[in-house]
Amino acid sequence: MSDYCKHCIYNPRSRPGDKACPFNFFYWDFLARHYDKLKNNHQMSLILRNLERIPPEQLQQMHQLAAAWHEAQ
Repeated sequence: MSDYCKHCIYNPRSRPGDKACPFNFFYWDFLARHYDKLKNNHQMSLILRNLERIPPEQLQQMHQLAAAWHEAQ
């Protein structure tokens, strides 16, 4: 949609990992943490189905990356 990430050091397609874009792992971590609050909103159903397809190991990695990022700030 844009070229804001064109020269970024992070990989916008990577969710977990050293080169993961912080916006990606913050986004998925937020959705996972607030799943119970969001699941009754029909407009979130497609996004939450995508969240459900992410392996639990990857969700755990994203949670750890988000927590580490917050601790460093």
